[in-house]
Amino acid sequence: MDPEKVKGTLEMHQSNPSGVCTSCISGITNEAAKEGIFLQFSKKYPDLKIVVTSVEREGVRKVGRLNFTIQNGKYLK
Repeated sequence: MDPEKVKGTLEMHQSNPSGVCTSCISGITNEAAKEGIFLQFSKKYPDLKIVVTSVEREGVRKVGRLNFTIQNGKYLK
């Protein structure tokens, strides 16, 4: 797939109530950390905004991020 042709918004809703695992989101807020899959994918497709949301369950401890937006290797929110 040609990265220049991939544009728009990819909305992902994941079912882990603990959040996206820390290895997968590694590097999105700490440039010194090893790049996780979300950061790698975001850099490969810079014109694609990736919006991730998660199922939330009361009483479940949050380990990773539940919701975030990333584009072109940058954490937006």
